Amino acid sequence: MIPKIKSYALLALSAFLFFIPVLWADEFYLNVIISIYLQIILAVSLNMVIKTGKLSLAHAAFMGIGGYTSALAVIRLGFPYLLALPISGLMGACIALLVGRLLLKLQGVYFVLVTFAFGEVVRLFFVNLVEPFGGPTGIINIPPPRIALFPGIAFTLLSKVSYYYLVLGVMLVTLLVIHRIYQSSIGKAMDCTRETEHLAEFTGIDTFRHKMFAFATGGFFAGLAGSLFAHYYRFISPESFTFWESVNLIVINVVGGMGGIAGPILGSIFLVPLPEFLRGFVEYQRVLYGLILILTLWFMPAGMLGVLNKALDRMKARKAGKEGTP
Repeated sequence: MIPKIKSYALLALSAFLFFIPVLWADEFYLNVIISIYLQIILAVSLNMVIKTGKLSLAHAAFMGIGGYTSALAVIRLGFPYLLALPISGLMGACIALLVGRLLLKLQGVYFVLVTFAFGEVVRLFFVNLVEPFGGPTGIINIPPPRIALFPGIAFTLLSKVSYYYLVLGVMLVTLLVIHRIYQSSIGKAMDCTRETEHLAEFTGIDTFRHKMFAFATGGFFAGLAGSLFAHYYRFISPESFTFWESVNLIVINVVGGMGGIAGPILGSIFLVPLPEFLRGFVEYQRVLYGLILILTLWFMPAGMLGVLNKALDRMKARKAGKEGTP
């Protein structure tokens, strides 16, 4: 019965998300929701890396790699967007595989520092190469996605409503794939790697291979998010993928809860709209995020997801108590 209830709830939620542009057509709010969906893709994909016990500050770099790859594939090579989108993800995954062989051998703070250095190297790479990356000014006039359904039949995603459905589709696919990974033996091995790496190796789990898988998969979905970002804003520059973007993703995971997919979703829904609704205090965004992080670690060590799980456990306990009372 419970699995059926969950299935119906997910179907109802999907239907609600599908009809949001109909019920809530204001462009400002659609822009906020699209931003939330993009951050969910990024935060959930970073959560895969965190699930193996690694805290990466290079996630924004993989997003930038995907964004530049997609923009150049469409502008310079004339690729259709539906081909450029997966290529951007594959480029992020390939770079993650190449650097992961070196980075993932490091432990603790050394891994954090080297991923920070890698992210800065990638950003400076984009800054210093005017051709083909546009240097500090980046790439402008990136064309919006043009989707070809059949030969000779295509449409361009010019409106926020049409782009909403593209981002929604990619986000739902991302959540489904990562959820299936978490439920599989690979996900269980990731948990073992995070909790007791040496014991996991003793039982025959190849922890390094699972770290590589998580790092590459996270890079793939970050690359997809970079492609969506570039073609939505139609502009991309190195300043869009700084160290602070990776920090924001870590804060989203901590505030929402790092126990699974639901945590990054909750964190994104809570934190992403704040800068939009507090535009008069944009310069204090990092201070606000810092305060929220401190308060979360102090009062909610397990994040919003932990508080929600405790509340549900209390409700179940009360219900069980009432049913057991004669």
